[in-house]
Formats: sequence, C-alpha cells, structure tokens
Amino acid sequence: MKSACTYLITLTLVLGSYATEAQVCNKANIAESVSQSIFDTETEGSNVVVDIRNKLLWLRCPIGFNSLGSICTNKKYVEGSTSELQRKKFTWQEALNIADQYEQNTSSGLKSDWRLPNIRELMSIIDTSCISPAFNSAVFPLIPSSTKSGLWSSSPQLVNPTSDRQKAWLIQTAYGDIIHDYITEKHFVLLVHSLP
Repeated sequence: MKSACTYLITLTLVLGSYATEAQVCNKANIAESVSQSIFDTETEGSNVVVDIRNKLLWLRCPIGFNSLGSICTNKKYVEGSTSELQRKKFTWQEALNIADQYEQNTSSGLKSDWRLPNIRELMSIIDTSCISPAFNSAVFPLIPSSTKSGLWSSSPQLVNPTSDRQKAWLIQTAYGDIIHDYITEKHFVLLVHSLP
C-alpha cells in the first residue's frame, strides 16, 4: 500500500500542472472505485451511458463537446486552445438553466428531465485509481482535466443566504477532489437523468 501511495503522490506532483496530459491509472496497486461493469454504454445509445447501480442515465460528454459514435470530440480542446475551452464553461446559474432547457433524444424516447447532478451523484462516477482526469475515460471519454477545471453539481454550499458571494459544490476533474467555488466562476457541465 505504501508504494501505491508513494507512486500516486509522486505522479500527482509531476503531472499536477499539466492541463491536457494523458490520463494515468494505477489499477495494479489502487483498487478501481468505479468498475466499468456498472455502466452500460449500449442500452440507450452512444452519447449516453446507463449507471446500472444508481439507476442514472449520464451524458458521456460535457455540454459543448460533440458526440460522434462513442467518442466525445473537441479538436480545438485536444490541441490545447484555452479560448475554445473557456466557451464550454458555465456559471452555476447558467449550468442550472442549461439543464432545465436540455433535451436529448435517445432510443427510449427520453427527451426531458435532464438535470445537473447533485454532489453525491457526481462522486459516484469518480475513479480514484486514475488522475488527469479522475473518471473512467472509456465511459466518459473527454472529461477535461485540469486542476482549475470542475464539473458543477446542483448542490449549493450552505452559507449566509444574504451573502453576495454564494458557492456551490463541484468535482475537480484532474484528481476527483470535492471542492466548492463561487457560483459566478465557470466550470463544465455534465447532465444526468434519473431512471425508473
């Protein structure tokens, strides 16, 4: 266990500042926290994935990233264009509005009720054996990875309601840390749909 922790700490220090480094997983020494077997990528279509354990339907790509077959694409992001990447980030209120307005056609006919996931739902898809990003890249192929990037949750941080500096919870994508940020900051949006 000590060698696995040492490996991960060293890897974190070496790769921590690189926003577009390839994903690194240490499944030999660190148990996978989210097995790929809980996801069904074939049931509903290639741009969504079913989380069998939690009965959730997830978009495979963050909003603003296109889905071609089973792959999320964003050529400019892959090439490292930060201005293009910034246009795919949203404030917390924008994220909530996107979720309210989003409709996705699937083979099951589901078209509405997409929403921003709560923090527990987002935590359920973190793969602690991987970094950059801390998500299963076979299931979620292009979650942006940066220490400054996060996926918004619908969960507000409970603070003084009269404060003009409200915060909400999110998952930092590079390492899967649960953090909070001001709702006026911009982060990525991954939508979810509850299944019966």
